Amino acid sequence: MNEGGKGLTYNPRDGILIIGICSRTKNTNLGEPGYQPGCGIARFLSEGKAELLKLKRFEMKHSLKDILWGKKRFVSELAMNQHLVDGPDFAGEEVERYLPALQRYQGKFYVQGLGGAPEAEKALYSSGHHFLILSGLYGMVSPDEPVQLYTCPVEVESIEVQAFWRRFDTLTRILLDYLQKNSITRVFDCTGRQIYRDMINWHYLKEKSGVTILHCHYAEAAGDPALGDLGRMTREYLLAHSEQELLDLQPDIPIQGPGGEFIFSNNSCPPPNYAHELPPGMPTGDQSEEDIRKIREYINYQLDEFELNLVSFLKDIHAKHTDLMYALDLEHRTKAEVRRKEYLREHPMEQDRDLSLIDFLEYGEYQRLIDGRWSLFNKTFGKKERFFERFEQLRKLRNKIKHNNPVSLSDLKEGEGHLLFFNSIFHTCRGTHT
Repeated sequence: MNEGGKGLTYNPRDGILIIGICSRTKNTNLGEPGYQPGCGIARFLSEGKAELLKLKRFEMKHSLKDILWGKKRFVSELAMNQHLVDGPDFAGEEVERYLPALQRYQGKFYVQGLGGAPEAEKALYSSGHHFLILSGLYGMVSPDEPVQLYTCPVEVESIEVQAFWRRFDTLTRILLDYLQKNSITRVFDCTGRQIYRDMINWHYLKEKSGVTILHCHYAEAAGDPALGDLGRMTREYLLAHSEQELLDLQPDIPIQGPGGEFIFSNNSCPPPNYAHELPPGMPTGDQSEEDIRKIREYINYQLDEFELNLVSFLKDIHAKHTDLMYALDLEHRTKAEVRRKEYLREHPMEQDRDLSLIDFLEYGEYQRLIDGRWSLFNKTFGKKERFFERFEQLRKLRNKIKHNNPVSLSDLKEGEGHLLFFNSIFHTCRGTHT
């Protein structure tokens, strides 16, 4: 413990949970040798979910060699990842050096907002509240968890990181376990950036836990520019108020905070009169090699969004029509079942979860499933021939991008049109279900 903490330790004791995000700016001091398991998030999770998180961290760490960052470098080649090893934090036994997460992260939320590690530890550890940090590599960490020096950006150009934690709602279900095991009654989402916020399926979390989840929005800034303000609000408001005071807080009523007006809302989107984070958009230039690379990265991001939204949409249909999977022939149902069994062999702690076969379908099987029960989809997707033409072009585009094959500018722009079509449909469907 550093001097600012004055001997305080992280020992949350009430039902309030605050969620923030990690930062790319880090303390590059390697830290002290050895991982102290008694100081990690695992002590707040059930044994099964703690083991699942470690295994998923291991998978994510070893996927860094396949995720491109910039033109030609893989994330595993970035300087801050050169000392990463398979320590106990990644279900391994190698020895490396660590710093507590609250000392490792030095982005705007932590330095400008929380006031740096000494002030952050003093405010957080004496508040009695729970605090978790979303991380591209670690998934989630507690503030005192020993963390290696690393970088694993959750950005459009490395969207595979976000998609990894969203698959099977993995991170969401680990967070659900945390809420249940620690009797959490109210969650404050202070993630600020949409690309991090989307690592969690908030609708699923609310539905399964029954816990009130309030998203924090700042009137004058959103996204990355708001992180310092969100950190300051966390320190001077959330950590300064008692559990009962935060439980008594009325949602969606503006509050005058340390740096301006903010609101705790049931809605993950800010009010209309508040600042809004600009969503990722199609790059405007298309003349240079760099322009085309950025367009390709954006389309890759949108393709991952499309598949995740499609799976969610199909699950909603399946909930109403439980025989939907029988639209697939026996051969393809069997292949999906084999994938599910293989996943459960690798993750035996997931045996108690009823994983849907839809989670284990591949692109061609989505097509077969929809085709086999077209009567359930025709009102949503319009003309059958045009739907499958769009879908097939997206499937081919996805395969080229995922296998790092050349893609023409015209194919990328045509793909954008198809993705906009499907995004509009899924957005309308989500509005219908809420």
